[in-house]
Amino acid sequence: MAAEAAPARPGRYVEFAGHRHWVVEAGTGRPLLLLHGGLDDSDAFFSAIGDRLAARRRVLGFDRTGHGRTADLDRPFHYADMADETAAMLAALDLDRIDLCGWSDGGIIGLLLALGHPELIGRMVLIGANFHWDALDPGLFDPQAPWLGPASETYGAQSPDGPAHFPAIIRKTFALWQTEPAIGTEELGGITTPTLVLNGDRDTLIPLLHTVRLFEAIPHAELAIVPGASHFVPSEKPELTVELIEAFLDRA
Repeated sequence: MAAEAAPARPGRYVEFAGHRHWVVEAGTGRPLLLLHGGLDDSDAFFSAIGDRLAARRRVLGFDRTGHGRTADLDRPFHYADMADETAAMLAALDLDRIDLCGWSDGGIIGLLLALGHPELIGRMVLIGANFHWDALDPGLFDPQAPWLGPASETYGAQSPDGPAHFPAIIRKTFALWQTEPAIGTEELGGITTPTLVLNGDRDTLIPLLHTVRLFEAIPHAELAIVPGASHFVPSEKPELTVELIEAFLDRA
């Protein structure tokens, strides 16, 4: 789910998974990978919390295929492909065990990495993530929804594919959100990665009960519900979000 447009920041193209991806990075120290939401890009996530976190860490992010400054490919969107793409990014940058913070779709990718590649992740923060597609309100899939206007403008200004390709991105994204993910609570019970589940108490996209179910299903997970915040808690409450993330990541 797209956040507000953010100022462009320096970055570079790195080839991995057979495709050129836009990569951004700031700070020094222990690596922390930020995974942006659907119909979004790394700039928005960095502007919300990445720059603050970079005061003490090496913070990285990349635009997934068909997002931000990374061109699309002629294939559907699938979360498993996005997880493989993320693992390939870590290999390309010679990062073997990192902390991870995923927002919305990025959190789903984090779950899949924790299930399929637990050796890659030290600690994991999930913000506004769902583990099953049936948590989403069907009203979200309206191609005329007002929130798609700003997302279209940001996409058109960044994407190598140009603004005319945005309707194809919407079709692929909606198809993804209506059928994936489908992770069972039994599978979540196999996650060994220390995990913080974080969300706003007014998220109208991911029901609070679903967030609590995610927290309860992951062994030894921690839960943080931010008051007065929606699905866009990183941009609405950045200071508190960063405080919660840092306290969790710093814990021995």
